Amino acid sequence: MSKPSSWILNKESTRYIIPQATVEHLSKHPITSKLYPTSMGFYKHAYGHKVERSLHNDWLLLYCTEGTAYLKLKDKTQVIKKGSLILLPNGTYHKYYADDKDPWSIYWTHLYGQNAQEIFQYIEPTEVGKVISLSAGSKIVTDFENFIKNFKMGNHIYATLSLYQLLGYIGLLNRNKVGNSVNMSAEQFHTYMVNNIKKNINLDDMALHFHTSKFYLSRNYKKIMGQSPMSDFTQLKIQKACQYLDLDQMSIKEVSYELGFSDPLYFRKVFKKIMGYTPGEYKKLKRG
Repeated sequence: MSKPSSWILNKESTRYIIPQATVEHLSKHPITSKLYPTSMGFYKHAYGHKVERSLHNDWLLLYCTEGTAYLKLKDKTQVIKKGSLILLPNGTYHKYYADDKDPWSIYWTHLYGQNAQEIFQYIEPTEVGKVISLSAGSKIVTDFENFIKNFKMGNHIYATLSLYQLLGYIGLLNRNKVGNSVNMSAEQFHTYMVNNIKKNINLDDMALHFHTSKFYLSRNYKKIMGQSPMSDFTQLKIQKACQYLDLDQMSIKEVSYELGFSDPLYFRKVFKKIMGYTPGEYKKLKRG
């Protein structure tokens, strides 16, 4: 287990190293065993803060709220500013240090568990181990504060679950940022698909709407959402089909035509692939 820095705390800063007995409990608990923190903290105006690690077996997340620092990672030195999020995977050499005149303030946590790599990849699908520029949002700060506070109060399971929420929110922010950089966002995609759910549109139609190529659209959509745009569009259609079938006001054939399927047999095949039931079997299910 890598250790947090030995930087001398000022009165506005905090560092909490979780007792080993608690770490062992979290590592064995069915709710927390796949991702749990071992330490966390907040450093305010961290004058003289400097860390260099050649080897470490945990995962580290740092979020800069103000000031300046420098990160050396993969033989490249980067400037860290307000809103920067640093993702450091295990086993990666790194060195970071605060600026002498304008030292950074950071929230940070060290993480363990088999889900750490997958979550870091969710946050930044293109490269695990990099700096992400996010807006300096108050929600990230509030979530970090609550995470640290609840751990100190002994609410270990609750605090670890809130960590999932924090990481998920950071991932959503970054994916939307990636989308905005290519003139598309998760919200824009969803709105477009909902507005066209009754049409038989394809990837060419989507690319034309977003003024881009099929390749560029597909690649960046998958970067944001995790799967292809046509897969998401088809799943959205089947979700809507389930709503129609639940209302029981249309026949299965009418539902298929309503949602842009020209062949009811193909609609049946797609429905079963996604839902695990045929439309007829789904209508007979006792739900609620």
